[in-house]
This record gives sequence, C-alpha cells and structure tokens, in this order.
Amino acid sequence: MEVFDHLEGATCWVDLATSDIEAASAFYADLLGWEITAGNAETGGYRQAMLHGRPVAGLMPVMDASMPTMWTQYLKTSDEDALAAKAVALGATVIVPPMDVMDFGRMAVLLDPTGAGFGLWQPGDLAGSGFVRDHGSWTWSELLSSDPAASEAFYAELLGWERVNGASPTSDLDYRMFTIGTDPVAGIMARPEGMPAEIPDVWGVYFTVDSISRALEVIDANGATVAHGPELVQVGTMVQLIDPTGAMVGLLESNR
Repeated sequence: MEVFDHLEGATCWVDLATSDIEAASAFYADLLGWEITAGNAETGGYRQAMLHGRPVAGLMPVMDASMPTMWTQYLKTSDEDALAAKAVALGATVIVPPMDVMDFGRMAVLLDPTGAGFGLWQPGDLAGSGFVRDHGSWTWSELLSSDPAASEAFYAELLGWERVNGASPTSDLDYRMFTIGTDPVAGIMARPEGMPAEIPDVWGVYFTVDSISRALEVIDANGATVAHGPELVQVGTMVQLIDPTGAMVGLLESNR
C-alpha cells in the first residue's frame, strides 16, 4: 500500500545499523527487491532503500565495533521534543537527544522503561516509508518484553495505543496487539523462555514478502540464518532470521 503520511504514534520508518554495509545492502536488495542509494560523508554513509522510486528503509554503518547490529523502528510525532520529554517522564532514557537530520526531519532514540530501544521521527522532507505491507516494505513491529504489562502501560500512555482484547496469532500465546483508532500498529509479548539474559528487551520489525519459499532460498544463498519458522499464524506465514551481519529481522507472507 502506497502511503504519503503516517498516523501519529505509529511506525513510520525503520533503519538498520550494520557492521557491514555492503553485505547488508546486497542481501536486502536480493531479499526485498530494494534499490539502495549510495551513502556519502555528509550523511555518515547513510543509505536509503528505495521501492518503486520511494524510500522504505535506511541502512547505515555502525559508528564503532561496540555498537549492536540491529533494526530500529521510528514512531511518528508532530512534536519531537515534547514527546521525548513525555517519554522520559514516563521512565524512558534518552540515548540520542532530539536533533535535526538536515531537512529530512527531526529524530531521537530512547530506551523504554524495560530497556527496549525505539526512535521518534518528526517528518520534514521525509514523511517516512512510502509503502507499507507490500512486498519489500515494513509490515509489523513486535516487542519482546520482560514486563509486558509495564510496556503496555508505557506505550498506551505515551502514544495513545489501545489494546485489542483477545488478539493473539496462536491460541496458546499471550500476545497483546495494539491499534490507533481501527489501525493495527504493534504487538507486545513476553520474552520467550531461553532468550539469553544478556540480550535486552527488543523491538523486532517485519517486512512483507510475496513468497516465504523464495525468501528461504535467498537466506540460504547469502549466509543468513533462519532463527524461527516458517510458522503459520493467523495473518500468514512468518520467518524470523539473522541477516549476514547479525541483525534479527522478520518476514511475513500475508494470507490477506
């Protein structure tokens, strides 16, 4: 679905900080059909992933080897500074304070009260992803939380998210789905048993693909690893993978 604006409080952009920008660019171009722009010194090597001529994601090299290779989601706001201050008052920690990104917009990065990282984005020239829930574009964000109730309270108060009662992709999973109005925006679930304690709570992002079978071929051919799945869920077939540079990401072949 092509979009030109995003709901206040919803995911509007995602980007990858990676230890190997060339390997990541080649992998996601093959997997998701992206055309990826060349980075430059002015933007710190930041690259935009393009789909049908419109931006859908970003890729950037990590600043130093101690930084994790990971995807980050950005939530839309019309007042970056006010929302960041509200998040801090609710128990969040600022990692990157609100700052202008040339004429593209204004960003901040925070840790929520249980330690999961997320970004805020106040659009300028970049409204966010030009497509959602089409092949190669963002489709869903999902939080693995050590305290789902606390996470729910934080995001509901910060962003006005409303929980959908009884929403769960499988009958035996306590899965909390949230909407803004009637639009689904995110899910929260407890950290799975066996998840290493040294891994912090984390927001995972999912991209739509036309074919999980074809995606598995790309994963196998490019040195990525399947971490979970394929699994049938209510909305289709999903796979979680670790990309060739070590970042976790999800894929969904929708049945809708």
